[in-house]
Amino acid sequence: MRSLPAENRYVILEDPSGRFVQSGTGARVGAATGGYAVEHRDGSPERHYRCVLRDREQVVSVFADFARDPATRPTGVTWEKLTL
Repeated sequence: MRSLPAENRYVILEDPSGRFVQSGTGARVGAATGGYAVEHRDGSPERHYRCVLRDREQVVSVFADFARDPATRPTGVTWEKLTL
C-alpha cells in the first residue's frame, strides 16, 4: 500500500483457503477522495465485511493483522457485514 501509485492503489492478499483482505481507493470503490475501502472475506459470502478508512497506515495495519492470522478478522476498525 505504501509504495503503490495514487492512480493504481488496489491490492489484495489471499490465503490458500480463500480468505482475503483487499483494498482500493477513491470513488470507484465507494470511498471519498483520499479514503480506502477495505474488505475482508472469511471464506464464504456470508462472512464478507467492509470498512472505509481515511488513514493509509490503518490499511497497512489491517493487512499486517491478516498476514499474521488469516482466520481472524483484522482488529482496530469497525467492520460492516456485506450482503452479496
